[in-house]
Amino acid sequence: VVAQPDEQKTRGASRKTLDTHSFETLLRETVDPGTADEVIEMRDLVDADPRMRVDYASSSMIFRIRPNDVPRELTGLVIYRGDSAAVGWLHGQMESIGAPVEIAHRFATDTAELVGASPPSKFPDTWGSNRSESSTDVLKIVHHRDAFLERMRQLADEVESALLPGREQ
Repeated sequence: VVAQPDEQKTRGASRKTLDTHSFETLLRETVDPGTADEVIEMRDLVDADPRMRVDYASSSMIFRIRPNDVPRELTGLVIYRGDSAAVGWLHGQMESIGAPVEIAHRFATDTAELVGASPPSKFPDTWGSNRSESSTDVLKIVHHRDAFLERMRQLADEVESALLPGREQ
């Protein structure tokens, strides 16, 4: 089974989805050149990993996790066109595929601790936002890039173990 991307949700005809070039351009207008280069480097690593995929929305770049033999991609990280990043939305995604929601909660807690973000408070699967005071600077993410990407791979392993009989982490 090949994971299919989530359907694009539109809020009106005026919202346009970014692409690689337009996101990179907006990012370079918002952050210093070194940070932009590091974000692009992280994007390229995600893009090269067969269990991950880069996606774009109207104001963000999304790193999706693609567990093997699971029919849905999961949101691993959202980087907004400004300089903030967030983790979230996994609770509902776990429910939709029949995986334990605790996997989502652990991922949010672990990654918040890893990058020094405010821990999940309002929702147990969410930290950071492009609109809140709890925003997490994207530089915190890229400084822990390898460990963050490894934790995304571990999330895929956990989902596979929970859903696929005989599969161990």
